Amino acid sequence: MNPAAEELTLAFVGYLPVAIAEYVRSQFGVVSVVRRNIAAGLFFVGLIIVIPLAAATVQPRLTIVLVSVVLLAIIGYGVALQRSGIDRSTLRGPPPGFLELGVWSIAILVAALIAAFPTDPLSDAGLVNTYTHFLGYSLGFLSSYLVVLLSFDIE
Repeated sequence: MNPAAEELTLAFVGYLPVAIAEYVRSQFGVVSVVRRNIAAGLFFVGLIIVIPLAAATVQPRLTIVLVSVVLLAIIGYGVALQRSGIDRSTLRGPPPGFLELGVWSIAILVAALIAAFPTDPLSDAGLVNTYTHFLGYSLGFLSSYLVVLLSFDIE
């Protein structure tokens, strides 16, 4: 596969947290702050998967530190979601198909990240450049997340 195509594919994987958060916002009518917290929290959940796969072969000790930092970020976003004042009764009756879409969206995110970051970057096909894969995932998320942060809600 063309290396540029791999990074482009991972850029779309990086967009998934923003797309999932936008779907939650549109289906449940939650405020934009909640959408931003959901998107960032899902990105960090993806990092929990990526960091051990990408950094463990190079710096095993650094992996523990990075995973700890990402866990703190996830906890921080969880607390921010809890304090955002979202009405829990809104989330009690999800629309039909919401649960399935949520499960499959998270499954696709996890599967794509596991496939893109092999535990052993050296294979029969050659060396997998995990740096460019990480860059594609991160830039795909950051570009779409910044659009969400800087855009005005037009509806």
